[in-house]
Amino acid sequence: MLAKQLEVGEVDPAPYLERMQALVPTRPPSAHGRKFSNINSVLQEMDMPFVAGLGRSSNSQILLRAVITDWLDDRPEFVSPAPSQVLVRGLIEEDVPSVSPKDAKAGEPRPRKTDYAARDAANRALGAAGEELALKHLRDELRAAGRDDLSERVVWVSKDQGDGLGYDIASFTPEGDPVFVEVKTTCGGKTTPFFVSANEVRASSVLDKSYLLMRIYDFSQAPKFYRMSGPLDRSCNLQATSFSATPGGR
Repeated sequence: MLAKQLEVGEVDPAPYLERMQALVPTRPPSAHGRKFSNINSVLQEMDMPFVAGLGRSSNSQILLRAVITDWLDDRPEFVSPAPSQVLVRGLIEEDVPSVSPKDAKAGEPRPRKTDYAARDAANRALGAAGEELALKHLRDELRAAGRDDLSERVVWVSKDQGDGLGYDIASFTPEGDPVFVEVKTTCGGKTTPFFVSANEVRASSVLDKSYLLMRIYDFSQAPKFYRMSGPLDRSCNLQATSFSATPGGR
């Protein structure tokens, strides 16, 4: 069911529930519906793609989460779908979510075998697909503003020059002012945490209002994004997750 949704964008759960009922007729239809809802709930809690047409259940088992995690580990295509499918759909802009520092910390300690935020950061294919989608969107915005000249000058710098500058795309406002865009992409939901490097934090501080972070989410289904301008230590709740270390204790 999820594979079909990732392929076509939406799916009707009814035929799948009927098929499950035919395979296991000894269980009532409502039991199959609850099981699918349990699975859907776990996927949403893990900030993973889920079936939009299914409900959620507040009663999911720890064992079910472990089984789903193992299943996803063996099927990376559910974490990063084919980028060509997403490019056709385009991007939808939404408001920046509000996550308090307390809520951000509260979401961290959940035990899970796989850290999907870390997987997103390591998944170069997903990152490149998100940057390509952002590049198209930024160029389209300038064209819509009547600035074809600027649209042609937007550069995918992380692809052409490398990713050491602290941003991925060099773009412009319709007035011609430079904008330096860092793109973060996930298949998870709007409030899925993302990693930023020390270099990106430094670049955002130096470039100040010219720095823009585009956060793309729901990449595998109906990709959306929000944007935040200025230094990352002002626009985001930053938490240290790793350190550079050298020998020499106290």
